[in-house]
Amino acid sequence: MLADAERAILNTALEKYRAGQSQPILVGHKKVLKPALRLMTRYRLKIDEVMDGRAVTSYTCWVDAVRVRGAENEQVCVTFSPRFEHIWLESKELLLDSLALGTTC
Repeated sequence: MLADAERAILNTALEKYRAGQSQPILVGHKKVLKPALRLMTRYRLKIDEVMDGRAVTSYTCWVDAVRVRGAENEQVCVTFSPRFEHIWLESKELLLDSLALGTTC
């Protein structure tokens, strides 16, 4: 379970994320640095999939990197893990498809 501070960072980044985006995503100022670093190092995402007829469990980070820009007015930016991005885009597509069809997941 994500703590509130880490969840807020993740939600901010997901709202700003666009498919194929390679630039770091601004998530806030200096006060969010510690929660962003915790999101990168402490929390893992567990992904259960079926590949070639076999159950596969993967563990990956949500965030690949945290960057701090500036000296006086520090801005904290995050970059999503490529594995997380792939899962997020697939999930988002499935959700949008089910909403278009009027079904629920």
